[in-house]
Order: sequence, then C-alpha cells, then structure tokens
Amino acid sequence: MKKIASILGIFAISAASYAHDGSFPTDSITNPSLSNLSVSASVEYTTAYMFRGDKLAGHSIQPNIELSYEILGFDAYAGAWMNEPLKDKKNKSTGELENLEEVDFYAGLNYSLSIFVFDVGYQYYWYPSDHDGKYYDSEIYAGITIDTTDLLFGFNISPSVYYYYNFQLETHNIEASISYEFPIGAYIGLNNLTLPLSANCAYIKSETSEFGHYMYWGATADLAYAITPNISISGGIRYCDRFEEKDCAGYFYREKSDHVWYGAKLSIEF
Repeated sequence: MKKIASILGIFAISAASYAHDGSFPTDSITNPSLSNLSVSASVEYTTAYMFRGDKLAGHSIQPNIELSYEILGFDAYAGAWMNEPLKDKKNKSTGELENLEEVDFYAGLNYSLSIFVFDVGYQYYWYPSDHDGKYYDSEIYAGITIDTTDLLFGFNISPSVYYYYNFQLETHNIEASISYEFPIGAYIGLNNLTLPLSANCAYIKSETSEFGHYMYWGATADLAYAITPNISISGGIRYCDRFEEKDCAGYFYREKSDHVWYGAKLSIEF
C-alpha cells in the first residue's frame, strides 16, 4: 500500500500547488451548466476479450458510456463498461465458464498541470455469468500521462504510467503505455482518416502465491474515420503476449500465450 500512498501523494501535492494561488474556478458549482458536462458512448465488436494478458471470452460486444463534469479545476468522471459474449457463456457438457460476461463501474478525477495529467479512481468489476453473479472484485488506480507535443516537435506519443491495486485478488499492477494518432489521411486527401497506434507493457505481482507473478505486453493498430466532429468509426488489429515468472525469482518464461484478434468500434461524443 506504500506505492498507493506515494502516487496519491504526488496527485495531492499537485492539486495543492494549484489551490495555493487561489485560482480554483467555482463557476461549475455556483452556476451549474450543461456546458461543463461531457458525455461519450461507444460500442465495439471484438473477436476476443483479452484483459491483462488473459483471454476471458471469444467474440463479444462491448458497450461503454462515460460522463464527465468540470468542477473546481478537476474533471470528474464516471462510467460503465460491459463485455457481452456472443456465444454461450458456459460449456453445456462440463458446465465450466468459457466466455465471461462482465460489467464494470468506475469513477475518478483528472487534473491537468502544464504538460501532465494526473488521474485517480476506483473500479468495480461484476461478473454476472460467474458463480451465479456472486463474484466480483475491485481496485483503485492512479496514474500520470504526459503531453509531449512541445517536447517532440509536435508529436504527442502520450506516455503514461499507471498503478492498480486489486483488493480481492491482492495484486499490484504497474503498466506503462504510449500512443500516437498518425494523420495518415493528410497524405491521401482524407483529412478525417487517422491511424491510432498504441503499445503497453506491465508487471503484475500478487501478495498470494495462488495468483502468481507475470508480465504482459500488447499493441494495437487501427484505422479511424471521423464521420462528423462527434461521431467516428474505427477498426483494426490487436496483439498481446504474456510471460510467467518462474518461482518468483525474477526469471520469466513464455508459455505460447500470444494472441491476435480484431475489433471495430463506433464512438459518439457530445
């Protein structure tokens, strides 16, 4: 838990430095307005549901909705995400779960300071198809993302580092990622066409030997087209791989756990 306190401490110090200059905007409280509210929604079809190096389901539909509101210089947000498998959730012969149905609820705060964005939040995972809907877990997270536009001559690769702690599984997860939206359409006369690219790597350590320790990494490449300023479609390829730690001794080995899958998404913002 010391790692949690350290990251939350960084966030608190940053927020405090902003408060000391007395410039916290209070308009969103004293004069509530829908102009401070943002809503985004999406629905994605994916050939597999992969989560932190594990395949949890095959072909699935994944809807998501999120609301955010600017308050006291922070962006408060809350949302819900779901994975709904398109095939039977359990094997009819063995009764074992093969495709996980999942509903996630989350909420958090974003705070921007210069080129940095600090983020803290909480997420609740509910699994309706597992143990007759009685199984769940939850975690807190904190992270920082950097806007590198001014540092890299106009290129923003959005490097970020996040820390997650899962209370039920007792796992610590540190994940680093980068992403870049390549303006491919500018070269072929379609300014609304882009090529979003991303990559991530992470290490998960469990406080119990049952879950184990492992590393995973992945990458995505999509084609995205903005139909209007508020509506876009995208689709592409995803990849991930997982490496187990042998006897918790710092030596990792691969167990043919790499996966390639595909996805397509419709996104709306207003």
